[in-house]
Amino acid sequence: MTVAKFGGTSMADADSIQRVAKLIGEKPEIKAVAVSAGGTSEEYKRKITDLLIDFKKSESLGISRLNAINEIERRLSELESRLRIRLNILDELLEIGRKLPNDLPSDFLLSRGEYFYAKAFSEFLSLPFVDSSEIIKFKGGVLNYGFTEFLIREKYREVGRFITGGFYGSDENGEIKTFPRGGGDITGAILAKALNAGLYENYTDVDGVYPFSPNVIKKYAEGAAKKVKPLQKISFDTMLRLCDFSVPVIHSSAVEVLKGTGIPIVVKNTFDRFKSGTLISENCETTEFCFAAESYEKVKTVFENGRWNKTRAEISRAEKRGKTFENAVFAYMPNCELTEEIMQKITRDTTLVFKAATDEGVAIATGKTHAENVKKEIFDMFILLSRRCHKRML
Repeated sequence: MTVAKFGGTSMADADSIQRVAKLIGEKPEIKAVAVSAGGTSEEYKRKITDLLIDFKKSESLGISRLNAINEIERRLSELESRLRIRLNILDELLEIGRKLPNDLPSDFLLSRGEYFYAKAFSEFLSLPFVDSSEIIKFKGGVLNYGFTEFLIREKYREVGRFITGGFYGSDENGEIKTFPRGGGDITGAILAKALNAGLYENYTDVDGVYPFSPNVIKKYAEGAAKKVKPLQKISFDTMLRLCDFSVPVIHSSAVEVLKGTGIPIVVKNTFDRFKSGTLISENCETTEFCFAAESYEKVKTVFENGRWNKTRAEISRAEKRGKTFENAVFAYMPNCELTEEIMQKITRDTTLVFKAATDEGVAIATGKTHAENVKKEIFDMFILLSRRCHKRML
């Protein structure tokens, strides 16, 4: 059994939805599907969730609250026409539009994108729609895992293959509650764990997990998608550390849900489904180089969690020796063949504020004035050394 989650770009318009429907039709092993609200495309420049936020904040933004509702109505009507389905959700949307934003709880309002698109997708596929509020349960503000997993299993026994919306559930009082932004990934992971799936597929608009933060690739590589290939495989631990450094391919909480369960994750591209994607699995040694960097202000709280105990200890020792990191940029690299060569070059050419190598990986820090040069040098060296490694294998 496979559980799949499709992100906002996969649901952006009728063409994208038809592509996803074809994929699901060709993969009968996919038994549960979580979808996000419609994202951006060439035709649509705003995400549905952002339009709902506009509606909620319309008074403070000084805009008409109906502008956002009208745009959502237009997109849903176009789906109805192009997919040749009959939606009974437009009346629900218009009912929202008749109310003042402050009369609607934020979580309820922000969840409606996933709710509407899951309903539309289930109608198009002629598969049962399951409202996430029926199966994802919160108690005291946190997810009630045991009850949620019981409800998911019971619902699957009742209806079989189904479609649901990501990102939200409900609490003990029946009020809608949402996960953090990007929480559709979490919903998919919860479904996979509850159903004891053999695989969780997370479909997005990139080919997998890349060895660099997307902002690094965009900044330093022309035609980077051709030069830098996604990682073939990565361990749960390394993926979580990359998530700590803002590699926004999959939500870290989704990775945490499945860590230790034996259920692997594959991050794949909806728009090029023949690409193998990146496999995230237990005890998978990361033999490929990857790199992420953030300002210390962004990651100092990250180093307090258990994934960084040894690195945190090294930072504490450095602080006792008088090192300060307020103006530093930290970079993270897991240990692999390329890391040692790159680090030798960096430490030879650059004065580092801090360096720590543990089984968690290699963490370095440099002052902000040198940070951009270090990032570019690491990127350039990675391209050079990876080409050399490729030639060795030929």
